[in-house]
Amino acid sequence: MEHMTLAILEIFCIIICMESERNSRTAVRSHTTYVMLGLAAVMILITAVVLPLRSRGDGSDAPSPTVEAVGTPDANASVPPPDETPGPSPSPDGDVTPAPTPTVYVKTAIVVDDNPVLVLASRQAAMELMQNVQLYFEELANVPDDAVTVLLNSVEYTNASAVATVSSYDDGFELLTGRETPLVFESVAVTTGDEVVPYCVNYIEDSALPVGTRIVTVYGRNGINHISYSETYHNGVLIRSELLGSEVVREALDGEIRVGTREFDDDYEPDDDFGEHVPIDVEGMSFLSPILDGEVIRYFGPYGSVFHHGIDIAAELNSTVCAAFSGRVVAVMERGDYGLLVEVEHEGGYTTRYAQLASAVVSVGDTVFTGQVIGTVGVGGSSEEAHLHFELRLNGFALNPLFYFEV
Repeated sequence: MEHMTLAILEIFCIIICMESERNSRTAVRSHTTYVMLGLAAVMILITAVVLPLRSRGDGSDAPSPTVEAVGTPDANASVPPPDETPGPSPSPDGDVTPAPTPTVYVKTAIVVDDNPVLVLASRQAAMELMQNVQLYFEELANVPDDAVTVLLNSVEYTNASAVATVSSYDDGFELLTGRETPLVFESVAVTTGDEVVPYCVNYIEDSALPVGTRIVTVYGRNGINHISYSETYHNGVLIRSELLGSEVVREALDGEIRVGTREFDDDYEPDDDFGEHVPIDVEGMSFLSPILDGEVIRYFGPYGSVFHHGIDIAAELNSTVCAAFSGRVVAVMERGDYGLLVEVEHEGGYTTRYAQLASAVVSVGDTVFTGQVIGTVGVGGSSEEAHLHFELRLNGFALNPLFYFEV
């Protein structure tokens, strides 16, 4: 309202001034001019007195004298009364952000099994220290990675006296992880694996063998058990290991060695029936002589202090040697006094050896049948005469071949 009144008054004054200027040129001062000037003066006086009184009366249009306007100078903007305190400011998503709460730190004692151990500056520091102490014991090198670790002690956090001495974090860690720590962290791990079961060796005295002779009749083999067991550690030290279960994967096979006890003269020579005749337990198994119509020139048995584990059959040089029974070739090699050797494995644990060969016509892994040519006769061993050295073994134990040839 006051803005409109001031505008009218301003226009009215401009008209009066223009009229006054016009009259001044003609030097004529009319009654009308004086009347208008008087009215203008009255209206100015009324405006100067009445408007401030109205503004002071309703308080709606006058700015508060205690608040300074900030931003756009809008005279109509409402301003909070001086005695009102602004509330929390809203966040962009409409939620009200509460005023921050000041953090209060209270000295905290770590109590282990009802015994105070040390005091730290705050409860948060005490709890963080205990967490790192447990992590330390869990990560010790000798504790398995899959171990489950628990604290066996009772631990409490209590408010300490305001005058209590506060330990540093490092001193507390050193105390709780050292040798004198009152804490006991138990780690338990369940482990599975294979356990080797060692075989035994049985020694059997054999009166058919000369004194000083030792023959391995059964080669021993370790057994294997699959086991599971638990390991318990206290503060990283193994204190207990318990077997939880065991499963046999492979039985151990005990070895057997025959030890000769018979005294033989230095000039003793065996005949064709020397040795033990062990019946063949494989149905339909019988052996052919590897050299048909060959003459045995050296028998199975002891010759003085040396035991001959097979027979020597005389034959023409480079004459053919045949398999005594069907089987699979497991060795073709040069082997010490055997010379060139072919070994054939048969069912039932039987093997045959063909030594002092001039040549071999089979390879390891080949399957041969009874009477198949496997090589040719050569020269070697204790005789300069061409011959074949032939052995028959059962589970490694040498037998007299003459007991098993077909008649």
